[in-house]
Amino acid sequence: MFVLLPRFQQKLRITQKMAANNDFIKDITISKMQWKLKVRVVRMWEKPDRFNPGSIFSIELALQDEKGDRIHASIGKSVLHIFNKKINELGLYLMANFIACQNKERFNTTKHRLMLTFIQRTTVAETIDPLFPMNIFELRPYHQLINKVDVNESELFDVIGEIVNFSEVQTQKQGEITRKYMDIELEDDERNKLSATFWEEFVDQVILHLLSSNNQPIIVVMQLIKAHKFQDSYSVRNTWNTSKLWINPTFPQPEEFKTRLLSVRDSCSERLTQTISQQSFSVSDELQKGIAEVKTISQLVQSMQEGPCWIVASIENLELEKGWCYVSCKKCQKKVDKLGNIYQCPNPKCKNEDYSAIIRYKLQVRVMDTTGSVSLLLWDREAMFLIGKSAKELKEGFLENTGGVDMYLYPEELNNVLQRKLMFKVIVKSENIQLQKEIYSVVKLTDEEQLIKKYSLDTPTNDLTDPDFNNNQVFDGEKECEVNTSTTTLHIYSYEKHCS
Repeated sequence: MFVLLPRFQQKLRITQKMAANNDFIKDITISKMQWKLKVRVVRMWEKPDRFNPGSIFSIELALQDEKGDRIHASIGKSVLHIFNKKINELGLYLMANFIACQNKERFNTTKHRLMLTFIQRTTVAETIDPLFPMNIFELRPYHQLINKVDVNESELFDVIGEIVNFSEVQTQKQGEITRKYMDIELEDDERNKLSATFWEEFVDQVILHLLSSNNQPIIVVMQLIKAHKFQDSYSVRNTWNTSKLWINPTFPQPEEFKTRLLSVRDSCSERLTQTISQQSFSVSDELQKGIAEVKTISQLVQSMQEGPCWIVASIENLELEKGWCYVSCKKCQKKVDKLGNIYQCPNPKCKNEDYSAIIRYKLQVRVMDTTGSVSLLLWDREAMFLIGKSAKELKEGFLENTGGVDMYLYPEELNNVLQRKLMFKVIVKSENIQLQKEIYSVVKLTDEEQLIKKYSLDTPTNDLTDPDFNNNQVFDGEKECEVNTSTTTLHIYSYEKHCS
């Protein structure tokens, strides 16, 4: 039970007492200064002094009231010392007494034609209100950006999406200044795609997640970004100071988006298969632009640079020592622990508890080209594309055909991936370089014959000379666990107990 401490109870009483006297942002005009607002700081950033880059010229705020209306506010240098330690991003405040004037900022962070300027008489008091909304993003639908309708490029807005593709980090030099950037492809919950360019600090923030995602969905919100038009098409990019990148945030709007995304993903395996097939053009475009280099397996295992690259190889062996699937959290896709009838997610950022869980692929295979062999990890989307069934469908069919008895050790459909020549996009991580770990996660693949032919080496011989290549398959125990779904109760043998 939630209990308010005395100090918070006092703040709440003050809030309730003053609520009737609060003004709303939509009513603000330039006719007076005595505006009283109850607002959340949905974005807060520092504007540097262009004549003295080491100092702050002002602190800028995007304020939102309980109706969802917003207004830009500015704390100038003359009053910074009064307010810089009183206000925090996402905090809820009672604010009063401002100068309201025309908003002449180069980029509009809100749709309000006015902005507020803090003065000596401005008052700020933090407050508590559990009912005040936390919908802090003004999300722009993708269709408004991809249908070639003119977009106001001076207007800043928010977008949300899952990262489904990304380039290597690149640099651009302007005069004596060199800046880094990377191209990102976002996908919404309706399978629409949007191109984005991440600059500078956005690159630093996202790169660690990209290299350690283990095929978990990376949901990002780009806050207060701008549209960029090139050859009748729009992409989005961050600005230097105003924009903020939220990665896998847990606010209501991103959580609702993730629920819709996983619902779409899990409801139709055929749709997922089509998603990968439709990536052929983007793969071709990516290769032509040199966004990710094509390497041989020998070059891959000797690589000393983290990041993505492509290989062309044939799947020659299933490595099932740790199973081929795992039981995952519905929200974050991490492996769950079962306590009684409850599945608990150990991910500290999720901690979801549910009576049911989702079976997903985690299939390790050995692939070869003419220079050697290496182990690849195929996650749910890629494995589903190759096998043609979801992990849940395969497990159900396997148990039905064997009468629930583990006679054949693994479903025969897994053999469908063998002797298939494909192009794999893999991620080189620090553990591959420092620990010489020769297991690489696959983030994309294609079976496009023209691309495979173009980037293939000569046909390999039948001699398997790699000393690490073997056909021994060891399987784990027969401990049984139960997975409840909306339609069936499955008894799952613990192939997946070592999966992460």
